[in-house]
Amino acid sequence: MDAELAWDLNDSLFVGPWAVRVSADGTHATLADPGTLADLREIHGWDPVFTLRHPDGTRRPVLLGRPADDGTFLVTDLGT
Repeated sequence: MDAELAWDLNDSLFVGPWAVRVSADGTHATLADPGTLADLREIHGWDPVFTLRHPDGTRRPVLLGRPADDGTFLVTDLGT
């Protein structure tokens, strides 16, 4: 499924978004544009907790594993 990642500074300010493709089970994702890998890694180095935004408007806090060179990474849902 297609989604977006953002790193929220507060309720109205964020960094991103990065377009991603999420696996069916929601545990892995891949950047849609590998050219954004360096930016995602930089933000990940500050804080690995991001918001995953789905096309239907739902948002979930997620913990990202360090993005690999091919733009793939683990996703852990932190939602309640």
